[in-house]
Amino acid sequence: MAIPRERRGTVERPERIWRDVDVILAEMRRRFPLARRHLLGHSSGAGMLLNYLTRYPGEQQADSLILLAPELGPFSGMARDLAATARFAQVRQWPFVANALSGGRWFGHARAVSLNFPPAVLAAAPDFVCQYSVNMANALTPRAPAKQLAALRLPTLLLAAAQDELFSAQSLQRFVERHGNVHVAFGLLEGSTHLSCVFDAHRFVLQHITRAFAIGSDEGLAGEGA
Repeated sequence: MAIPRERRGTVERPERIWRDVDVILAEMRRRFPLARRHLLGHSSGAGMLLNYLTRYPGEQQADSLILLAPELGPFSGMARDLAATARFAQVRQWPFVANALSGGRWFGHARAVSLNFPPAVLAAAPDFVCQYSVNMANALTPRAPAKQLAALRLPTLLLAAAQDELFSAQSLQRFVERHGNVHVAFGLLEGSTHLSCVFDAHRFVLQHITRAFAIGSDEGLAGEGA
């Protein structure tokens, strides 16, 4: 069912987005009961998956996680200091402040984030979502990314694009070294930008899935021998 244009870019509450991930994982389990399930998120999608795994009491379990050029939000301290005209997104702060002070009751549907797509892109794809709401942003943005990364308990690969325009790959590596754990690995995609890394990550992703499969097999054998 198509989502009406006026409702795209917003959601009733952040948990609704995370529940969708749970529903998809459950459907995958129903259709492919023997298959392993790996979650991959790029940019804000990676931030959303971090929220899903650490803030939502989901019923499903994934076998591993890949965070590709993750946008971990303002609380990570990794964004580049760009001029306003060079930023991909413009954010109005006051709706977020009011929403937080009201415990999520006020301004959840306020369109507080505007995406700066070039005119040529919008001409080619007029259905792109150019604004999204406070509720949607809260679903995508980790509140405490350092603690959330440290809380992960599944094999996780965090991939940074060396030429990322939004944040420094070196800052992301330091963030992982400081706040990650034994389950979290870091990889650097040389020559990749924030968008091109989507097409450059396949080798790292394959290696990660292979390692995650080996870990799962070892744990299964250990459980059988217990």
